Amino acid sequence: FVAGLFPRQVYFAAGKIRTDFWPILSTGFLAIIIYLGLIMLSALLIFVIIGIPLLILLMMGGIVFKIFGGTAFSYFFGESFLRALGVKKMPPIIWTAAIGLVVVAFLGLIPVAGPLFSLVVSLVGWGVALRTRFGTLDNWFSRN
Repeated sequence: FVAGLFPRQVYFAAGKIRTDFWPILSTGFLAIIIYLGLIMLSALLIFVIIGIPLLILLMMGGIVFKIFGGTAFSYFFGESFLRALGVKKMPPIIWTAAIGLVVVAFLGLIPVAGPLFSLVVSLVGWGVALRTRFGTLDNWFSRN
C-alpha cells in the first residue's frame, strides 16, 4: 500500500539502503534505543495524565516508522532477490515490494536466525526512515 502511494520515496529510501547500509543500521539502533526510553518515560508519566496522549503519539509514530521502513526494506530485498534470480526487467514497485515482503516474512520464520533477521529489518527500517526523512531528502545528519 505504501509503495503504491509513495513510489518515488520508497525507491529513493531503498537506494540509500544499498549505498549507506552501516550508517543506516547504526541510526536505526540509536533511534530504537531513544524510542524505548521515551516509551518508558511516557509510561511513568501516565500517572500524571500527560503520559497518555504522549504514549499514544509515540505508538502511532512508531507504527509509521515501522511501516515505511519495512516497505523500503521489502522493496530493497525484493529487488535484490529478483536480480539474484536473473530477472532483467523489474516488475512495478508494488509487486517488487510484495515479493520482498514475502521473502522477508519467510526468512523471519527461520528458528534461530529469524528473530535476528527481523531485528535487523527493524533497525534498517527505522534508520532509513530517519536518515532520508521518509524518502524525501538525502540525509538529515549530513554536514553542509
